[in-house]
Amino acid sequence: MARIVPFSGWRYAPHVYGDSPGAVTAPPYDIIDDSLREALYRQHSCNVVRLILPRENDREEGSRDRYDSVARRLSRWRSEGVLVPDDRPRMYVSELTFRMGSGPERTRRGFFAALDLEDSSRGLVIAHEGTLASPRQDRLDLIRAVRANLSPIFFLYSDPAGSVESLTGRFEPERIRFSDEKANVHTLGWTERDDLMGEIAGLMEEKKVYIADGHHRYSAAMAYWKEKGEKEPSARFVLGYFTPVEGEGLLILPIHRMVGKAWPLGAESVPEKLSRFFEGEEIDLPGKIAEEELADWIHQRVVAGRFTFAFLSSGAASLSLYRPRVDCDLDALLPELPGVVRPVSTAVLDNLVLGRIFGVPGGEIDYSNNPLEVIRGLKEGRYRGVFLPRAVSGAEILEVAEQGEILPPKTTFFYPKLRSGMLFRMFE
Repeated sequence: MARIVPFSGWRYAPHVYGDSPGAVTAPPYDIIDDSLREALYRQHSCNVVRLILPRENDREEGSRDRYDSVARRLSRWRSEGVLVPDDRPRMYVSELTFRMGSGPERTRRGFFAALDLEDSSRGLVIAHEGTLASPRQDRLDLIRAVRANLSPIFFLYSDPAGSVESLTGRFEPERIRFSDEKANVHTLGWTERDDLMGEIAGLMEEKKVYIADGHHRYSAAMAYWKEKGEKEPSARFVLGYFTPVEGEGLLILPIHRMVGKAWPLGAESVPEKLSRFFEGEEIDLPGKIAEEELADWIHQRVVAGRFTFAFLSSGAASLSLYRPRVDCDLDALLPELPGVVRPVSTAVLDNLVLGRIFGVPGGEIDYSNNPLEVIRGLKEGRYRGVFLPRAVSGAEILEVAEQGEILPPKTTFFYPKLRSGMLFRMFE
């Protein structure tokens, strides 16, 4: 079972943010680049980026290292009343309303609770991506220093009947509402009703949960709990955000492969080389339109299309769409991959197209989920070609995870990202 419990969250005191609650929030640490970090620093003197990804030269007085500095800052913000605890355990609900390009407006609803790591260690929390040692160690060192969950882990669960969402719809009305830098609207509400929280916990006991975002933070939380055991009972739990895989607001973007100018294309053209294994279709690009419109046009035709991947080259007049030929045997071509992974677009691209057919070195590939960045990179001559994979669905992620396998690196980008700074969970 996936055991979840309510918790007493810590939140920014209203006097800190005034009428701008979004000013103290930030995206997850691993998608914050230097320019965004600087913008978040300017946005508010207590923005959560100063905890999850502070500048190297931003240290609290007397701190030994950056982890100790964050711990001292967190302690100071608590003592100064910047962060205050809720007076009793709650479950929290969040709604996120957004639009991707010219697509329809969507709303993703999820709830926050504390997940029992001991029960989840029995195979009921399932990852779909691998982790790297360095970022995992970084987040573990941070947990050791602060003894808190500074950001939630993003979890998926299956609920075809909508039973859990129907209960979260009965939570108290939104208490906090704000827009982020992309004009996405976030709300936060909660409930203290024991009967309602008990019903949700009971339903979740019957379910497995799947990590969408936060694999390194989850691994770090698990490692910390194993270190502490019963010496720190609160470390047995981790702050989680849970949303159903069937929800209409769950949007998973693909991550595009952008190939540098040194790409060893050779004498043959891209269509000629790909024709050995794939059938293609050309779609003329629209005429002179704004870059944002072109990015949206590409997104609408590639992300949820019938094809496995698309290709766009510098100066091209058309977008090339490809899918395996009927005589293309992926099982024979990619025997090193698990069967459930072979049809995934990024697996085909990384192993067969970029690896075997074109032999593109890993150092020549950049990655982005943003078609606008793709267009600008081609226009500015930074890339010779871009491969755009089809997006995977939530059902595909669950299927891969259920079989104990993982997707290729840089396959999924859950959009929009969860905001850090809406809720904290302290270990006391």
